Formats: sequence, structure tokens, C-alpha cells
Amino acid sequence: MARRRPTSLRTSEQDVAASKRAPQTPQTQSPAFRLAFADDDFLTSEDNRGIRFQLEYQKTEHRLREHGINSTVVLFGGAHS
Repeated sequence: MARRRPTSLRTSEQDVAASKRAPQTPQTQSPAFRLAFADDDFLTSEDNRGIRFQLEYQKTEHRLREHGINSTVVLFGGAHS
């Protein structure tokens, strides 16, 4: 697994933990308060179809690089008989 670069920003795990420690108020109970990457309703909305496509590509790239594969070819389309 790739080593994380030093940064002053929190990790996604730290962000989730911080959001869970937020006081229980009407505002924090609202779906709008959820972190975007941890909100299934937001991620699966039709408006975010392009983002999901990018994430699928990025996930594959990340996994390949973890195994030392630094370039790939992606083919789009279908086969016709």
C-alpha cells in the first residue's frame, strides 16, 4: 500500500470520526450535514453518475499502482456480430 504523504489535512477516517462526535442537533441530523463521500444517497444520485464513473476508474488505477503497474489501456465500446 502506498505511504501517505505528510499533510495537515485530516484523513477520511478522521473526518468520519469527527462527524460522529458532533452534537446531536436538528442540523447535524440533516442529510445535508453528512460527509459527501460517506453519504450513499448523495453518491448514488443520478446527478453524480459521472463522479461514480470517475471513481470506478480511479479505484482500478489505484489498485494497479499498488501492484507496480503504472500504465493501462482502457477500451470503451461494444462488439457487434
